[in-house]
Amino acid sequence: MNNRVEQFKQLMQQNNINNFIITDPFNLIYLANFHGLAGDGCMVVSNQQPVLITDSRYEVEMQGKLPENVDLKITRDYYATAAQLLKDND
Repeated sequence: MNNRVEQFKQLMQQNNINNFIITDPFNLIYLANFHGLAGDGCMVVSNQQPVLITDSRYEVEMQGKLPENVDLKITRDYYATAAQLLKDND
């Protein structure tokens, strides 16, 4: 389990935040061990399982590095996928 993600989810709950999209590369490294370039992905954190969204260039690498409590979604349209995840969480 990734304690960083769990701590972040607890902070979200304490501040009544239901959904959060992370796009900053440094925060993606910190939470998901994702070392992609800026703009190469995002992460959706909600009351559901957190999801890292990126493209196929990072698929193999992330399958071995991604924390166990974070899912991986491969797509070319990061933000449409993030929006759909958020819509499905409501």
